[in-house]
Amino acid sequence: FTEQAIKSGYPLKRLAEVGLSIEYEDHPGKAIDRFRGRVIFPVRNLSGRYVAFGGRVMSKTAKTAKYVNSPESLIYSKSRELYGLYWAKSAISKLGKCYLVEGYTDVLSMYQAGIENVVSSSGTALTIDQIRLIRRFTTTITVLYDGDAAGIKAALRGIDLLLEEGFRIKVVLLPDGEDPDSFARSHSNTELQAYLDQHETDFIHFKIDLFLHLPLSLRPSRSRHLPSLLRQLTNTSARWSSRKASSPLSVNSCSCSYSTAIVRSSSPRA
Repeated sequence: FTEQAIKSGYPLKRLAEVGLSIEYEDHPGKAIDRFRGRVIFPVRNLSGRYVAFGGRVMSKTAKTAKYVNSPESLIYSKSRELYGLYWAKSAISKLGKCYLVEGYTDVLSMYQAGIENVVSSSGTALTIDQIRLIRRFTTTITVLYDGDAAGIKAALRGIDLLLEEGFRIKVVLLPDGEDPDSFARSHSNTELQAYLDQHETDFIHFKIDLFLHLPLSLRPSRSRHLPSLLRQLTNTSARWSSRKASSPLSVNSCSCSYSTAIVRSSSPRA
């Protein structure tokens, strides 16, 4: 690519600045392709302009990073972009809901399976700027992550930020060993949508399950997360109460019951 781009009149300096080429430090004027030997995922911003690329190595034996992404540049800031949002924004607005996943292939496989209101944080921790992009189209989101320890930790980080921005949050954890990409490819459209509908849980139940049901190796530190969870329960109750929720079972009583259960589970006897 680099050689052909230079022959076509593109200066090497510009190619290096936007991350398409890597110039040798000890051989100025010579460079290699950043994404050589990889499948390329073009990244579009909200208006549809191409601003970056992600590259994934396909060989399972290659001794290199699985993913390579464009570096920060004048036109690209990773923390301010969401992969797939350009294609998903209409579906998100229409359905009033967004699915959030981690990787490029997660978005592609779910989209091909009929789930069009899906975006990705491109394998990085979710940021406030990314959340505010989603909020332009909906404040209802389902966080969809792997069911292993890393996926659970990522979901917890995302939930805390989304709560701060006033989102209504649900979580879906996939079976251990599955990710959205593999799960979407191994199930029909109907099966995938049914699984998402049946396994969605609100963030309160999700965090409760971490304290009460998961193996100790997968639970977050109780002493570290207990104050945060109790505070979130209180804040959520206040928000729902201010909206004059009409449920026969009051939110305050639910929160009180949850809080009592968590406190008991966090005792030395738990």
